[in-house]
Amino acid sequence: MKSLLMTLSNLSDPENIPKRAEQVAEFLVDRYPTLYEKIARHLHQNYNLLQPTSMKDRDALEVAYRITRVLWITSGVSADMCREINKASITHRVIDELNDLKDSVLAGKSDHFMVLYTRSLLGTLLNVIRRSLANRQPIRDRGTVELLQVYLQGDVTDKCYALIILAYLVDEKENEKITAVTDNVNFLTSLFQSAVESKNHKLRTVNFTFNAVELARAIFMFIVYDTAKKIFADQGLLSSTVKLLQRDCNESEQVIAASILWSLAFDYDVRKKILKRKDCVKALKRLRNSPSIQVRKACIGALWEIIDKDRNLESSPSTAPTGHLMISYQSEDEELALELTDGLKVSGYNVWIDVKEMAIDSSLKLANNAIQEAIKSADAVILCASTSYMCSTKCRSEAEFSRELEKDIIVTTVQSKVLMDGWLGKLAGDNSRIFDLSDTNKLEENLPSLVEEVGKRGKQQDTSKIDAVDSLPAPDAPVESWEKEDVAKWLRKENLGHLIDKFEKYNGKELLALLKMLERAPSFFYDSMKNDLGIQKTHDIALFTNALEKLDR
Repeated sequence: MKSLLMTLSNLSDPENIPKRAEQVAEFLVDRYPTLYEKIARHLHQNYNLLQPTSMKDRDALEVAYRITRVLWITSGVSADMCREINKASITHRVIDELNDLKDSVLAGKSDHFMVLYTRSLLGTLLNVIRRSLANRQPIRDRGTVELLQVYLQGDVTDKCYALIILAYLVDEKENEKITAVTDNVNFLTSLFQSAVESKNHKLRTVNFTFNAVELARAIFMFIVYDTAKKIFADQGLLSSTVKLLQRDCNESEQVIAASILWSLAFDYDVRKKILKRKDCVKALKRLRNSPSIQVRKACIGALWEIIDKDRNLESSPSTAPTGHLMISYQSEDEELALELTDGLKVSGYNVWIDVKEMAIDSSLKLANNAIQEAIKSADAVILCASTSYMCSTKCRSEAEFSRELEKDIIVTTVQSKVLMDGWLGKLAGDNSRIFDLSDTNKLEENLPSLVEEVGKRGKQQDTSKIDAVDSLPAPDAPVESWEKEDVAKWLRKENLGHLIDKFEKYNGKELLALLKMLERAPSFFYDSMKNDLGIQKTHDIALFTNALEKLDR
């Protein structure tokens, strides 16, 4: 079994071939979590893994490490694997195992496979939480924040893992306690700096590697809370961050670097520091013309918060409300946000909601302008609060802009057990009521109360004048002659604007080629939708397929 697991873990290791790791994860997702649980249960019932004394115990410990390594690696490249891990209650087992192993951490574990096993468990837990912030509260509920305090006392690798995971888990008060310890902040920022300055932006410790992006994401999660912003900025964060905005950095590095600057800019004093650094602003301005839509979005957002918002507030005359409700939400919560939109429309409201992920420079700029105008002219802004919403710089910019314009803000929750603290907690604290819309049943149950709260706001007139994105005409030319911009217009017309980035390289001829594929090889077509284009929601695939079949050839 050991040799089989070694082969499997090597096959799935993204350090070898990234695409192959994804393929292995896809193959294992429906079967491995259940198999893992059975093997893990057997090992714990029949062997002493915590204090191995016999050769059989040590062999069993190695097997425990090998099976967990596969789980760790595949969960790192597959959101579906993380979802299945949760469904099989493996996350609970992982936390329980880490709890059982904490004494060996304090004692300074010496067994080689005990060390590797512990870190594979930590890596798996990190993947589950970072892949879906909706897992935050259930993981917190098992005492994980307190448990990880023990691992902060371990060696460099244990401490690094503990800090990164804690970044995703802590609430406002816990964040303050951790970042108030200078050693914690120095430790994380120095590791980040070392990774940025290392070859391929990877920091290698004994048996483990941390790259600059995962360290930067942990810092980003800490600075979601305002008290941490100045602390990290004072430790040289800006210098390391701007280095990831250079031309030779990859897309993920540039996106997280711009996002860190965007988040830091919510603090007035730190924003002044950023403005004094001409290299920061210069790099952001250069990258807002990047070929990557994600990089452009992050840089445009950062520049909005650093420079453009104040200019907009000072120079733009206040826009009279045009009789609509503006929905502010995070993309992960789109399904419930759209259900809310439908419910409000049925109740007679004019609703503005952005479901357009623009794929070209002009459209991206248009979308940002449309959102700003939608907020300015809204009767009220409805926030769809969730953990992802609180951690989103884009959502915070929308919410803060609404507050600064003194718009009526109504807070709803689209996730159960949302931790309402930090900036979102302060904003929500100004509202007398928070409406629970955390699932379809809750939405149906509480929509009447929300409608009562909204009252007559949003029922005054049509919003077509302010919805610049929706007013874009669909192309009239033959499909075969469509350019990329025409494809984007067609997707918006078919209410598929949120898929534009998936088809940013497609013109009309390539759309028709997809239609031929659908007709001649439907299985291959649907496989390509999910695996090549990354369209995971069945509803989106169904809508796109229907729109494709209506094309006039």
